[in-house]
Amino acid sequence: MVARRGHLTSTYRGRFDLLQSAEYSKTIFEGPLHVAENDAEQSWKFSISLPSRVDGPALQSLAGPGQTFLTGDVSEQPLPPTFLIESYDYMSGMSAFVEYYLQAELKTTSRGSGTSESILPFRMLYINPEPLPAQIDLHTARHTLALQGDNPMVASVEVQTPTTLQIEGPGPMSFLVLAVPPQGVDLGKQKPGLPSIQIVRIFMNVVGKTEIKCPKGKNVHETDCEARITLHAEDAFNQYDEDLYIPWQRPATETQQLQGGGSASETGPLEGLDIGAKLGLRLQRNKGLYPSFQTFNIRHTHRLKWEMTVEAAGKSFELSGEEPIKVLSRPEAERNTEWIQPPPEDHLPSFSDDEDVFGSGSRRSSRQTDPAAGVGGLSRLWVF
Repeated sequence: MVARRGHLTSTYRGRFDLLQSAEYSKTIFEGPLHVAENDAEQSWKFSISLPSRVDGPALQSLAGPGQTFLTGDVSEQPLPPTFLIESYDYMSGMSAFVEYYLQAELKTTSRGSGTSESILPFRMLYINPEPLPAQIDLHTARHTLALQGDNPMVASVEVQTPTTLQIEGPGPMSFLVLAVPPQGVDLGKQKPGLPSIQIVRIFMNVVGKTEIKCPKGKNVHETDCEARITLHAEDAFNQYDEDLYIPWQRPATETQQLQGGGSASETGPLEGLDIGAKLGLRLQRNKGLYPSFQTFNIRHTHRLKWEMTVEAAGKSFELSGEEPIKVLSRPEAERNTEWIQPPPEDHLPSFSDDEDVFGSGSRRSSRQTDPAAGVGGLSRLWVF
């Protein structure tokens, strides 16, 4: 993080290792082997099994007072996904990242000895500690409507929002709305009846908040940033062919009559209107969208923010809300990379050049340029 104080800036960093690389390294070839300049490529197959949880002792040894978001047994924390968030303004800002990579080291002896390194980043998918429940819990909130007209009353709109969302979930998210009449009102005597409540605008997005801690001496510096991911509710609403009305809640006596075969009433259905199902709202893949998680000094949380405009009895009402949610990943969807659209100017690197490039952040080989020399006496190659 970069903190600004007047015309001066201070940079604070909080770096740590999720895993001890020495425990996950192996030698995949030990020579000698002579590779001439124009010989065929040499390759060795290998596999490395990664744990599903962080290295608890390694993290606990780093944790000073107030330096971590983790509580309890650190070893029970799952490995976080590959993650990158950046937010910078003029002379201040922050970045938070979790990266995984393979690092290979090649030791050679050719007119001396040399060592070359190659680094290959890879994307770690997030495996949810718990599967998505079949029945997602809903958070309920009520919003007041002061209705005017022939029968003025103070009614409520009940809004139910999900507590969990899955990226590229198999079905649309739930977003239920229901109008609740005031207590003590005899709906049967209401003339000319309850007013209709029409939805004329709806807006919805997911707000991701990233918090970080950076130690500096005995102090711990904290900052955060936010990013918004739209659910495209406004576009879906504008393209929907029918008008959407919020149904009124029926009293218990009327519900019992309907269940016994009675006739329907003017007050509408028993359940609320599921706007999410009507509009087909889903949390779609996005470059800046990650599942909710927390690790040593990074915490990434989400909340659902919505706004809705309704009209009733000739008056317009603005309703809004903001509730915390947990965003889960869907590994089978994350493995599909077709959604990624690189800029037109990006292209795959060419490896036809004569000079040796061993990947991002690598050091160049000490190989001789003499065609007859080649790379001789390969002694050891290991990956960690």
